[in-house]
Amino acid sequence: MPKCGFDFGKRYGRIGIGYAQVHHLRPLSSVPAKGVKSKLSHLAIVCANCHVMIHHGGQCRPLKNLIAQ
Repeated sequence: MPKCGFDFGKRYGRIGIGYAQVHHLRPLSSVPAKGVKSKLSHLAIVCANCHVMIHHGGQCRPLKNLIAQ
C-alpha cells in the first residue's frame, strides 16, 4: 500500500501520535442495503489528508493513483 509520509505526531505533537483513518476499499454506496461484514482486507489505513482527497468531489479514487510512488 502506498504511503504519503505525513506524520501527524511530528506535526501536532502527542495528540497526533498514531492518528489515522480507515478507508473502505469498496465504496459503502455499492454494498447491499442489508449491509455486509467488513474484513480487514476490505480496509486501508490512510491519513486524514489522503482520505479527504480520495473522496473529494464525491469521488472514490483508487489509492494507487492518488499517492505518488
